[in-house]
Amino acid sequence: MNGLKKLFCAAALCLTATAVWASTFTFKSSTGDSVAFNVPEEFDSFIKEYEDQIQQAINDNGVSTDDLSNAANEINGHGDALKSFAEAYNGIEGSLDTFAGTLLKSIPSAQVGQNQWAQAWIGSLLPTFNMGGGVNVSAATVDIKPIKSFCSELGITALDSFNADFIPFPVVAADIRLGGIILPFDIGFSVMKLDTSKIDSLNQAMNGIALDYFTIGGDIRYAVFKFPLFNFRVSASAGYYYTSTKLSYAGSSSDMMKGAKLNLETSTFVVGAQASAKFLRILVPFAGARLMVSNGSMDWSLTPNWNQLLTGMDSAATYFLPKTFAGKTSSETSWQPQLYVGLGLDLFVVDITASVGYTFGPNVFNGAVSLRVAWN
Repeated sequence: MNGLKKLFCAAALCLTATAVWASTFTFKSSTGDSVAFNVPEEFDSFIKEYEDQIQQAINDNGVSTDDLSNAANEINGHGDALKSFAEAYNGIEGSLDTFAGTLLKSIPSAQVGQNQWAQAWIGSLLPTFNMGGGVNVSAATVDIKPIKSFCSELGITALDSFNADFIPFPVVAADIRLGGIILPFDIGFSVMKLDTSKIDSLNQAMNGIALDYFTIGGDIRYAVFKFPLFNFRVSASAGYYYTSTKLSYAGSSSDMMKGAKLNLETSTFVVGAQASAKFLRILVPFAGARLMVSNGSMDWSLTPNWNQLLTGMDSAATYFLPKTFAGKTSSETSWQPQLYVGLGLDLFVVDITASVGYTFGPNVFNGAVSLRVAWN
């Protein structure tokens, strides 16, 4: 991600007592006076590539000759700390790319668990009035080892309490399904919006982390086979789901990071087939297969707290230190097959459905549970 390099180029001016000097670069203050900077070998290539951007930042901030000279001395005095910080950042892009890739592969498995009904076809809307709605919770496994390592290096403590290396990524939605008219089909819709920053109890419980979550989607299923015995049904389906997740972390004045943000968007098209039967009037076992076609993107930003990272740094030196690090990862279109099985309980007008599945390729396990009021 070139974005991080562009933002990080300013920190490349740090000098260390043990560094091997590779080049001398000259920058001009806002008044046109030249000031020479010795650049350590570790950052020579960064400065060569982004020398123009650094000079532009000096011009934009109106840095005087005295400030420019003082900054060189200040940065030199904090060289070891800056070098340690730079070394810690060497793995950031790789860690976040890995984490983003894991999320972008896992979320589709959770998305398609929305609006999962046990019966392969619930029946017609007319004249029998087959419909229902309720709440569905689905989740897929996500490997959080990369993000735990990343947070540990930067002093972000929000994940310290998580001992497991895998956590479920949840998708919560309200859903409704309506039987078709004339032809044997049904249509389902699901949607949910949640912003924890607007709910005081959740905001306090999440210890500085805020979640802004939105999901919407739907599908249509067509009954391709019906057999009266055991109410056996087979349907083919097609659908689309969109999920947006925004996470933010607000650090305290004593943290190394003032804040962090992560925005994730995923779109998934899905086609599938499902078979179901009904036993003892209440038990509805089902099984199916899906093919998910998805793509997504994740962008992130980090705001370092230089006062904690570099104690005693003069404000003049901060002209050359990035206020924010940022980057973005986009996934290529992925094709993921999934198999799933489940069981529904048809308790008069109460419908309870549970399912588990496995997605080949990313090797993701997923599950879903729903509670609905239904007439079918």
